Amino acid sequence: RPNPDRVQALIDYPLPSRRKHLRAFLGLYNFLAPLKRHAVIPAYVHLVRFTSKDVKFQSSLFKEEFEALKNTLINWLLLYPFDPDKLSYVMTDSSDAGQGGVIMQQHSGCLRGIAVYSKLWPKLKNDIPMHLKEGLALVSTLRRFEYMLRQTKVLLLTDSQNARDLLTSTPIHRTPSR
Repeated sequence: RPNPDRVQALIDYPLPSRRKHLRAFLGLYNFLAPLKRHAVIPAYVHLVRFTSKDVKFQSSLFKEEFEALKNTLINWLLLYPFDPDKLSYVMTDSSDAGQGGVIMQQHSGCLRGIAVYSKLWPKLKNDIPMHLKEGLALVSTLRRFEYMLRQTKVLLLTDSQNARDLLTSTPIHRTPSR
């Protein structure tokens, strides 16, 4: 089940008062609700408009849409049971602040979360290049959920071209140890 503190943090997530805060929320939404059809969700499309500097930023203009997306996210966070007979999708991402990963499986025609992992980077990790942080996020997530993933077929999803190339075109004995 999801960590109740994190679900409560999402419930208490304040209405963004600055464009930067709105972008952070939309980034969180994109990460936690992967492969949803964002472009056709009117609330999402409406919120994205306010990330542009050409549009006047005023929180009261998007409060309903923000709450709708937040409620969608809260409902999506309800984790589904793991089925070892189904293909598991591992989606990871990394930023300057931290790393995260989601294990998903198909339920009722939609990818649903099975397990979620996140961790802040220690201060010394900031000098590591971004493509290595992406790789470390993948390795950390795989290690964290190894007990589940050993029982099923796994498909890795990443937005890092360098990590993808490293895993698909480099012979395993030539892969850098880091």
